[in-house]
Amino acid sequence: MIAGKSLASLQIQAKKRHDLNEYALLLTSPPQSKAIKYRENIKGMSGIPLIGQSDPESSLTLLLTKEGSFCLRFLLIRFPHAKMLKQLPIEIQNNDLNYHHLIRICAEHKVFIFYHESKTDLEVRSLISLKLRESVDLLALCEKLNLSFQEIKVSLDFVYMSHLSKAALMLGDKIVIGGRNSRNEESMELIFDCAAQNLKEHLVGMKYDCQKKALLAAGLSNYFILEFNDTTVVRTKIIRCDGLGRRVRLLGWDPSEDLILIAQRTTENKENFYIADYRQMPPYIVNFCRDHPFLGTCYNAVGHEFLYVETDYARNKSVKRMEFKNFRERYGITYEQNDLEWDIEGSTFAFLPSFSFEFSNFMIRKINNMLFVKPMRALDDRHLRDHALKT
Repeated sequence: MIAGKSLASLQIQAKKRHDLNEYALLLTSPPQSKAIKYRENIKGMSGIPLIGQSDPESSLTLLLTKEGSFCLRFLLIRFPHAKMLKQLPIEIQNNDLNYHHLIRICAEHKVFIFYHESKTDLEVRSLISLKLRESVDLLALCEKLNLSFQEIKVSLDFVYMSHLSKAALMLGDKIVIGGRNSRNEESMELIFDCAAQNLKEHLVGMKYDCQKKALLAAGLSNYFILEFNDTTVVRTKIIRCDGLGRRVRLLGWDPSEDLILIAQRTTENKENFYIADYRQMPPYIVNFCRDHPFLGTCYNAVGHEFLYVETDYARNKSVKRMEFKNFRERYGITYEQNDLEWDIEGSTFAFLPSFSFEFSNFMIRKINNMLFVKPMRALDDRHLRDHALKT
């Protein structure tokens, strides 16, 4: 008996908890957004999503999913209607969830490049049929450079450089360009080596911009800009961020504005945001936000905008926006006062649904005028580090 009443009369109502693996959101017209809720079991979709990449011009998204211990599946989807266009299963020797895997879309040539840690080659596949076109032998490549494949296979990265019609590969602390010459023979050129720069640095990823013919290589605490002409590297800029320590990650790169955005972890759940302005060398490293709670960020270089999630006093969440188009003129920046700290206010870009207060983190991505939001309860450091490099 409880307070004179039987246990049979006692009722407990539990609030339904949203399953983080159940859905993602697509906000179609921020800030007056209509949020489209996608379940991860989209019609025709199977397996556990591992990685994806989008082509903004065609609204195509390529997903890689895991099915059992020996099978992966490519899924080609068109948003915003989440229409399944094509899928293709492939056999794999070992399908450990922790294995390193990458996808890079080359929209100009209607292909994508795929790598999985259990394989010893890069695969070039059709973006239309998903079928294999050609492959690159990584073992042979490592042998030419006197490298151990076992040492580089977990950190390998690559981008397709459309103005050269070749791929740039990050192998340990080296970057090479590989492709076929006029005689259809495989050729290779070493274009960057940390040791040659007298730097004890470990490279973690790359990004490429075809308009500026530039390559960004990200290290644990430094960044490198390689600028090309029509055939080779003509200039290398070193953006040293050693003073920020090693708890840093890339927020975004805007090559047309000559800036890099960097986050520095201060506590377990807070970060400082910095701009590295490298239009003139040496670069200016400037703080523009202090102790911001980590919830979710992304940089959209096409729109020159930094997006981040913020929570108000009532635990309602919104996506804020900072604009960096012509940011020196916009914010009256001259560096004459040696001012290394700015105060930039973000404007509201979109409001997240009321149930978003249940979640601790969000993966966000801007695709054309649509904002993709994936609620998460936690993110590991590797996921955070890779987000800006792999999108």
